[in-house]
Amino acid sequence: MGASATDFHKDDARLVARAQAGEQAAFRQLFETYGPLVYRVAARMVGEEDAADLTQDIFVRAYQRLSSLHDGQAFHAWITRLAVNMAHDHLRRRKPQTF
Repeated sequence: MGASATDFHKDDARLVARAQAGEQAAFRQLFETYGPLVYRVAARMVGEEDAADLTQDIFVRAYQRLSSLHDGQAFHAWITRLAVNMAHDHLRRRKPQTF
């Protein structure tokens, strides 16, 4: 039998807890797992040319704010929401000013 979504969320919770405790390898594993998803979100929203840099920025912000995540099982939703919000911010900054 394959692993269920609940199993993946439990794995996320364990990785988040380890990363919150300072274990860089755990955060690296979260990056390797969710990096492709975050990149796809970024690429769809801001385009391929900015997606790689934005993905890195998203994970830097995630690392900085990881302590604010109280439910490690929600990492998937949390990182996706962070990606969407940062992509919106990127688009707002990139938008030319009109007067």
